Amino acid sequence: MDVSQYPTASLHLTSPISLGALPPIGSSASYSATGALNMHGITKTITFTITAERSTDGIYALADIPIQFSEWDISNPSVAGFVTTASSGTLEVLVHLVKGAGNPTKITQPPQPGGGAPVTIPSTTVPNLKIP
Repeated sequence: MDVSQYPTASLHLTSPISLGALPPIGSSASYSATGALNMHGITKTITFTITAERSTDGIYALADIPIQFSEWDISNPSVAGFVTTASSGTLEVLVHLVKGAGNPTKITQPPQPGGGAPVTIPSTTVPNLKIP
């Protein structure tokens, strides 16, 4: 898999995930997500399903993303031809979301002479997580 040259992969959401109403504690719901996956030096836009399960301490979100190695220019992993693997695999991502203070804002423009409030922009586009 050439992990010495490509030691990491990255997945960045390209649009917000619409959650709607949160599932009750102990149950789960599925949501569609779109993101940019960079793996083995190749970036592709992918759409995948996230299953979210609400617990008493937050929300666990799991994505199982099927990967065809050839689409990412990855040779099937093998050990000297003795041990070989399938031509595909699954990329699993698990995130545990918990209620917190949220992200701080930063001042991007000081107050203008003669009045006016400073302009603030959140340091990220992710809103505070509200867990009832």
